[in-house]
Amino acid sequence: MVKKTEERNPRSLKLDEMTSQEIVSLMLEEDQHLSSCIMPNIPKIAKAIDEIVTRWEEGGRVFVIGAGTSGRLGMLDAVELGPTFSVESDRWLAIVAGGNEAMWKPLEENEDDEMIIQTELKTHGISKQDTVIGITASGSTPFVVSGLKYAKRMGALTIAISNNAETIVLSGPLA
Repeated sequence: MVKKTEERNPRSLKLDEMTSQEIVSLMLEEDQHLSSCIMPNIPKIAKAIDEIVTRWEEGGRVFVIGAGTSGRLGMLDAVELGPTFSVESDRWLAIVAGGNEAMWKPLEENEDDEMIIQTELKTHGISKQDTVIGITASGSTPFVVSGLKYAKRMGALTIAISNNAETIVLSGPLA
C-alpha cells in the first residue's frame, strides 16, 4: 500500500516545466486544502492543548518524538520555545530518531528502531504528568509508534500528529 504522504500529486507532475509563478500559485492552492483537514479536528486539538496545560501546571513535561523531517520540525519547535516564550529547556524536549546528529544528516534508518526511543523515554522517567507528542507524516513510523505505546503504558498523555487519518497512531490501538 502506498502511503498518502508518498503518493505523487498529479497536479505537480510537470513541476520542472512550470514557471516560478505557476509553482508558487500551485503551492498556495494546495495549502488551501489544509483548512478542510484541520477544521473537523479543532475539538481534538483543543482537548489536547487543555490536557497538556493541565499536566504542565502539575509540573509535567512535553516530549516531542519523530524521525527524519518530522523529528527535525519537532526539534526546531522545542529549541525555539525557550528564547521566544521562556519555556525551560528541561520541560519541553524533542527526541529525534538518530539523535542530534540526525538534525544535520539524513539518518533515516533509525526510524525503524523501536527500542531506542523506549530506552530514551525510560531515561527521562516518563510519568502520568508528562505528555508525549509523536509526529509522523505516514502515521506508521516504528520509532514514533513504539514511543507512543511506551508512553501510554507509563500513563503519559499521548498525542499523535500525522498526515494520514487511517493509521495506527490516529485510529488504531496503542496499548
